[in-house]
Amino acid sequence: MTQKKNMPTPGAPISILLLEAAHGSLVNTAEFAARIAESVLDREIGTVKAPGNRVANVEDRGHCWSVRVERGKPQSATNTEIEVEIQKRDAAVSGSGIGHPRPAIGTRELAEKIATLILRQKYGEDELQRQQPLRVEDKGDVWGVRGSFNIDRVLEGPGPFIIELQKRDARVLNILFEGVIKVLPDVQDLLRNTTNPPA
Repeated sequence: MTQKKNMPTPGAPISILLLEAAHGSLVNTAEFAARIAESVLDREIGTVKAPGNRVANVEDRGHCWSVRVERGKPQSATNTEIEVEIQKRDAAVSGSGIGHPRPAIGTRELAEKIATLILRQKYGEDELQRQQPLRVEDKGDVWGVRGSFNIDRVLEGPGPFIIELQKRDARVLNILFEGVIKVLPDVQDLLRNTTNPPA
């Protein structure tokens, strides 16, 4: 005896995940690398944009960006330099500026800020605005950030933007969009006639 799968009614929306194809690097400009470094280092040095602090240099090292930040107090001859590396492929952050063992992304606010930077850089300001507000979920070692567009799955097509960020080093683990397709009656019939494999 075969067991039939439960199927939605004809034309009902089905949620699908549309994975982002990984072509090239995520952090593809020196300016973007500097913005990520500034965001992550804010906790370490107060704020990179405070008086006496500044991004001194961003160097392309092939697989990563080296970002040097000078930390100093106004009217002080004593400046210390912090250097971090931002991996081009997945935005993972490492280096002397990160206060290990604390995570690079230790708060919901910072997770949202990094997700916002990536969403704006990769998909543009219009997509960022369309996905507002972003929702942040603590998943243990990972922050999950999800956009709000088409979250109720009413429209066919693209839905919420989703990104997962590793807390320890800010590595981007996943970038995707949820999407909705309507199942046509003939496809639904085909799926309805598919049987589950024997146990």
